[in-house]
Amino acid sequence: MSLYSEEILIKVNPNPAKPSISANAPLTYCDNNLTTLTATKATKYLWSSGETTQSIKPGISGNYGLTVENDFGCKSPQSDILTVKVNLSPNIPAIKADGLLEFCDGNKVELTASSDPAYKSYLWNTAGGSAVTPKIVVQKTGTYVVSVKNEVGCSAESVPVSVKVNALPQKPVISANGNTTFCDGGQVTLSVANAQKYTWNTNASSQTLLVKNSGKFAVIVTNEFGCNSLPSDTLSVTVNPNPAKPSVSAQSSTTFCADSKVTLTSSTEFGYRWSNGETSQSVDLNKTGMFTVKVINQFNCISVSSDVIATRALDLPETPTVSKTGVFNLEANSFGLGDGYEWKLAGKLIADTASIIKASSNGNYSVRKKKVYVVNQANMVCYSASVERTFKAEEAYNGLGVYPNPVSGDKLFIETQYNLENATVTIYDRMGAPIFTGNITLLDGRYYININTLNDGLYLLRVSSSNFDSSKWVSVKR
Repeated sequence: MSLYSEEILIKVNPNPAKPSISANAPLTYCDNNLTTLTATKATKYLWSSGETTQSIKPGISGNYGLTVENDFGCKSPQSDILTVKVNLSPNIPAIKADGLLEFCDGNKVELTASSDPAYKSYLWNTAGGSAVTPKIVVQKTGTYVVSVKNEVGCSAESVPVSVKVNALPQKPVISANGNTTFCDGGQVTLSVANAQKYTWNTNASSQTLLVKNSGKFAVIVTNEFGCNSLPSDTLSVTVNPNPAKPSVSAQSSTTFCADSKVTLTSSTEFGYRWSNGETSQSVDLNKTGMFTVKVINQFNCISVSSDVIATRALDLPETPTVSKTGVFNLEANSFGLGDGYEWKLAGKLIADTASIIKASSNGNYSVRKKKVYVVNQANMVCYSASVERTFKAEEAYNGLGVYPNPVSGDKLFIETQYNLENATVTIYDRMGAPIFTGNITLLDGRYYININTLNDGLYLLRVSSSNFDSSKWVSVKR
């Protein structure tokens, strides 16, 4: 009896299912717009056309099917057969232009599609797609394409043709750098905005035109594309006669104080143009300068300048400041040269012209500085602005001012509100004993006493005269 052989394991792998084919478009189509056939997913594909991809694009009419393999190399049954019909497309049409494809606005070009017996219809890509003839007329910038169809409805599209329509320059506007009506001998420059080329009706070809004679002027401009504008509006230039040279008269001296003025008057005309910008027949001047006038006639023409009239405004003294000095004095201070001061009390002139005056009366004081000039061998006095100061003597002073008080130095100043003749000054110690006596013939300002011999302490200072007697306590502190 023999032994059994070893066991052998046999595995039978399944075949793939029968594949199906889907199409993304109808099976009758044009050769320039192929339909895609796609099989169900598998490991390998074998189409009846010999192709081995999942999807194919048949370019030839016929029957198409396939078998597929799975991972085990097993083949499926044959798929159902799809019948494909591929129609021929017409030849690609060509576009011919009867002129330039770049031109100026207002012109046109005719585009014509090539002819072919197979072409049954035309369609241009114009706005709305309404152009269905072999020819179209183009007047706008754009890219133009024509599509043709044959009898089976297959189409072909031409190579695009670009048309560029260049804009015309704007109608030029002539500007003038001055009046277009002017005096004989004058001129005006006419100009237009920048362009590539200029053609004036005088045959000039520059951007600007210098005009010296009457006439009517217009210009056409050309841009960088060679396109011409419409003619500009006509600009007229008129030349008129000049007025005569004017004369000028002064109503007063042309030398004056800076707070005054002189009036200059021109001879009569229709208009006036002074060198300082004034436009009236007469001008009021309050400063140093050289002045002329030109006159304008009824044609708006300007004369030559008149003879020069020189004016001189004399400097005013600097306005002073007023301060109280001491107890009863007012002092005017200002920088610069001058020839004294003019003081007033309540509007009435005070004889004193010094910088310091005694305010012997309460009230409103005013002062201004004066300066004397010699003009044409005569004196001319100029004054500064006036400054006011109200003065009121304090009753506590009782007509006598002593300062500084307390005093630490060697000088003690005294003032009286009124001028005193033959005044006596006496200093007493605290016990009433006189320790200093002095006589002053005229006490009309500040007067000081040397007190270097006085020790620290309290003293009584007395000033007396025939009609005045007043005392003040003075403290000496060194």
